[in-house]
Amino acid sequence: KDHPGRSHPKTATGYQSIADALLASGNRDEALIEHRKALAIRANVLAKDHPDTATSCSRIGDLLSGKGDMVGALVAYRQALAITVGLCGEDHPDSATAHVNVGRVLAAQGDLDEAIDEIQQALALRESTLGEDHVDTGRAYQMLGTLHSMVGEFEEAQEYHSKAVASLAKELGKKHPEVKVAMKKLTMAENEEEEEEL
Repeated sequence: KDHPGRSHPKTATGYQSIADALLASGNRDEALIEHRKALAIRANVLAKDHPDTATSCSRIGDLLSGKGDMVGALVAYRQALAITVGLCGEDHPDSATAHVNVGRVLAAQGDLDEAIDEIQQALALRESTLGEDHVDTGRAYQMLGTLHSMVGEFEEAQEYHSKAVASLAKELGKKHPEVKVAMKKLTMAENEEEEEEL
């Protein structure tokens, strides 16, 4: 029986499976090592612009973000974004998700204007590909509402939170916990706008 070598795509898949198991048991550092091994193989064997390479970059970004390494996470997520846009085009739901990942890290770093730009791109993609009532579109509305609140733009925040409530409630139902959170954020944005007007 032939066995794949250390540079074979199946070996990369094996490293990824090990990383997933390590992550499930709480070993983030070891999982990161295994994901990096998978990425090295995929980038060399499959090509730097292969979907599996983008997946490895995203998973590394997730792990680095979870560890608080936002600089490293941003690099990984931007690599995943570039690959995904190159493969799928800018008008694809996966490209929207890649923009969200970049936006989340930028927000965590305090680069709120850049984060708003990234999430705005994701929202435009989700509205055009998934529709305004899709859960992922609703989540993008909510993220934009939160970001606009953070920069003191309460009227815009209120508008996005209102859209988030409508979108999420339509898909998930008014009693869903995610809808309740969206309603709470809308109320907070309304209160912040009233306080600003006083």
